[in-house]
Amino acid sequence: MVLAAFAAAAAACGLFPDLSDLGGDGGAPTDATSNDVISQDGGDAALADAGMDAPNDVSSGDAAACPSGQGPTMIHVGPKTCIDSTEVTVAQYRAFVQAVDGGAPITQPPECAFNTTVMPYNGVPGTSKDNNPIAQINWCQAYAFCAWAGKSLCGGPDGGAVPFGSFALSSASLWTNACTNNGAQSYPYGSSFDAGACNLGAADGAAGSVLPVTQKAGCVGALPGLYDMVGNIKEWENSCSGTAGAADDCQRRGSGFDEANDPNGNCNWPETDTRDHQSYTSGVRCCAYLP
Repeated sequence: MVLAAFAAAAAACGLFPDLSDLGGDGGAPTDATSNDVISQDGGDAALADAGMDAPNDVSSGDAAACPSGQGPTMIHVGPKTCIDSTEVTVAQYRAFVQAVDGGAPITQPPECAFNTTVMPYNGVPGTSKDNNPIAQINWCQAYAFCAWAGKSLCGGPDGGAVPFGSFALSSASLWTNACTNNGAQSYPYGSSFDAGACNLGAADGAAGSVLPVTQKAGCVGALPGLYDMVGNIKEWENSCSGTAGAADDCQRRGSGFDEANDPNGNCNWPETDTRDHQSYTSGVRCCAYLP
């Protein structure tokens, strides 16, 4: 369903957030909602079929261009699949919120009917945080950002959802495929744990702090230029336990700065939270599926 007319009318009626002050760097509870209204869409954006290709099999001239213009620069996983090179940043998400305030249509699936805002829990941080990954967004807000950017929330090899119990299989999850070099390694940077490579917490489990994207130069791979697949902010994936709504459990991938810096912080590190979960470690990285 095309929602531009509805969204424009909603914006004119004051249903979208006033963006004159997008500040708000404080902490957030585990789950929270806001009163800003967005429109709903009755179905997923159209996704082209795409094979699950090994990350390094793309040579110049044999792959379609990845989407560009909104969100992070993308890199090819295979000829028909792409992934954001970094987590979505504060500045990139701010552009999305401003577009929605201006009447841009929003796409989210029926199970997100509960979701009435694109704003993070405490608002969009100030410009001093522009290169930090966005946080405090729920699964539906992550989905909506990726759709607005002309991309998709990372899912299976063909753009559909990853079966809930199959997130660690490189054949089932495009995110896992990219992080593990098509299943060949456990960490984005290789097969052996490097305690200093990625932005994880202390070895005793004490939380660290979020860092700007690309700051951990050792946390790159398995694709050249692919940063922070482990550590920093956890990334929502299109892999949920059902389609009931807010209470569905969904996968958050990649561990985070609040997790222990130990060998368990690998590409297959598991965590789920409810679809409406908003916290200081919940962010997004998008994928794309090409014709």
